[in-house]
Amino acid sequence: MTAGRKHVSSRPAKILHPSPSLRGEGKGVRGLALCPCVLCLLALSGCGSEKTAHVSGRVTYKGEPVLDGEITMVTNKDGRVDWSFIRDGDYTIHRAPVGEVTVTVRGRTVRTPNTNAAGGRDAYIQKKREQYEREKRGEPIVEEVEPDDPARVPAKYSQVQTSGIIYDVKPGKQEYNLDLKP
Repeated sequence: MTAGRKHVSSRPAKILHPSPSLRGEGKGVRGLALCPCVLCLLALSGCGSEKTAHVSGRVTYKGEPVLDGEITMVTNKDGRVDWSFIRDGDYTIHRAPVGEVTVTVRGRTVRTPNTNAAGGRDAYIQKKREQYEREKRGEPIVEEVEPDDPARVPAKYSQVQTSGIIYDVKPGKQEYNLDLKP
């Protein structure tokens, strides 16, 4: 062979065909072979998913609606969680875990000040930046204790360990109302 020349074979070129399934051959057997695999995957994805329910209702504290807050449902068996905002006393959890749950509630029976108002959100962010800078310098951080707020739902309701609210969520749509006491 001479330099610069390509070797040319005397054999005819092999024509490549697509796989039999792409040519339309053997569809019946191969299609059936794939069918159980696909069915198994679909079945397993459905079997492993957690069951959920649609739970909605009203939350009150001392008979007054909780205007701004959060409600959480945590399964006692495996710790699955879902939550919702409480607005004007009403909530809806679209994917509440089915089974026995502990319910926690945080909120107020009066409107929370507008965080976008002057000094609201910006003041909070500034305070956090200052706290971060003090921490970076090694200065001690003094935690602020919020004053007693008669409109605030008691802190015991905000923790799974202390709320004491147990509810058995059933599959499907249901209503669950809470009237919290001091």
